[in-house]
Amino acid sequence: MRLRNFHIGVWAPSQQERELLRLHERVGQIALGGTVSEQAYSLQRDLAISRIEISRDTVRDNPTLFANDKQRVSQLEQALADYRAIEGGTLPDAATARRLEPALTTMVSVSHQFLNNRRDTENANNLQIIAVIRQLQTVQIGTLALLCIAGGLLLWLTRRARSTDLAAAYGEGRQRAAELEASQTRLATANDELEEQNRVVRQALAELEATIAARAELETTVQHLSFPIIPVLEGVLVLPLIGS
Repeated sequence: MRLRNFHIGVWAPSQQERELLRLHERVGQIALGGTVSEQAYSLQRDLAISRIEISRDTVRDNPTLFANDKQRVSQLEQALADYRAIEGGTLPDAATARRLEPALTTMVSVSHQFLNNRRDTENANNLQIIAVIRQLQTVQIGTLALLCIAGGLLLWLTRRARSTDLAAAYGEGRQRAAELEASQTRLATANDELEEQNRVVRQALAELEATIAARAELETTVQHLSFPIIPVLEGVLVLPLIGS
């Protein structure tokens, strides 16, 4: 999947252009009489061809996505076919290399256009992705705002309900406190009345005790009077007088 993304993006076209430029450089050296080993040339040629084939397969597998690249891929394949027909699959000499220049130049030019078009497509896709991300951010911000408002409203309603419950509980508490205070007042009044009754009883008991003491004292006096003491005096005869 990662390799597929590389092929769809700008990485594969950029690699294709780089390998074609290197092949163009090798062929240019040969055309100018320079020395290039057959191994180095074959390796570079095969790399350039493989990059063109990757571009061809990518466009073929994604016809809708790369509809604008079909013509350029066809031009690349045509230029590559001309190159192979001239080259013959072997290391070219100076004359053959000069004959390969037009085909190579065409491949490099078309590859550069292919890369630029892919970059434009990539930029357009990036802009579209950025627009979608911004829309999602706007939706998220709106959703968060609504959630904040809903949360604040729920908190307000909860506090209001709690305040109502607290007010009701406070009123009930005050009523119970008033009833308790009234009960305490009645109890205090009853205690005062009981204390007054106890005081009256104590007073009555004190008076009764005083009466009993007085009566006892009177009985003692009567007893004394019932048995009088007759004094004995020398030469005097005292007789008790009974009755009135």
